[in-house]
Amino acid sequence: MDIRTSHARLDFSYHIVFVPKRRRRIFGGVRSLAAEEVFRQVAKELGIRFDTLKVALDHVHISVSNAMRELKSKSAHELLKQFPELRRELPDGTFWARGYYARTIGNLNEQLVRDYIARTDHF
Repeated sequence: MDIRTSHARLDFSYHIVFVPKRRRRIFGGVRSLAAEEVFRQVAKELGIRFDTLKVALDHVHISVSNAMRELKSKSAHELLKQFPELRRELPDGTFWARGYYARTIGNLNEQLVRDYIARTDHF
């Protein structure tokens, strides 16, 4: 996230991982491709910039600047609309688990995170 004020400039990058409720293995194939597209659409609406995005069978890796709650909410809504059968695979009224993991990454570690996400076999 790049923030500029009259007295400061802040540049934060995060590696974020979040999982479906009870870490259900609901992604793969067409669902993963659809989820990536949904995340990109929601991010565009919210003004979020992804550096890296990868959908695994039971979790999502994102390097993103902000707005995780909105991203999770809108992506769940859209994915449930595209794949209504997911409602039977997850506990009632849920999609993502309550929290998520976020860690700042410095300039020195940024490429390491990209490489890790890219080389992790998710399918």
